[in-house]
Amino acid sequence: MKNLKVSDSDTIATTDSIRKMKEQLFKKVLRMAKVSKVITEREGRILWLRFGFQKGAFWTYKDIGKEERISSERVRKLINNALEKIESVFWENHLLKEQIIKAENEINHLVGLIKNEKHKS
Repeated sequence: MKNLKVSDSDTIATTDSIRKMKEQLFKKVLRMAKVSKVITEREGRILWLRFGFQKGAFWTYKDIGKEERISSERVRKLINNALEKIESVFWENHLLKEQIIKAENEINHLVGLIKNEKHKS
């Protein structure tokens, strides 16, 4: 990969790939959290909406609040609490921790390659 040629369209495609990899990783963690009852069904629904897995668009706190019939501040608190639960439980699981670190390292490596090629151009 040393001689990687990156055009603008390649950069966009690679950036898209990185975004998709991160999304798939987060979806996997979110599903595991719901199945293992780390988070409630409601928290899972709210995270799903917030991070754009429903209808392909990120929902605002306000929109989620309308959907769930709660305030946007309550939505924010639920999201923060759910993410803290997920992090505390799954970070202790060393196998998942290693998978996440490996995926993040691969993503960061790709980002570094893209940045280096952009600076050379």
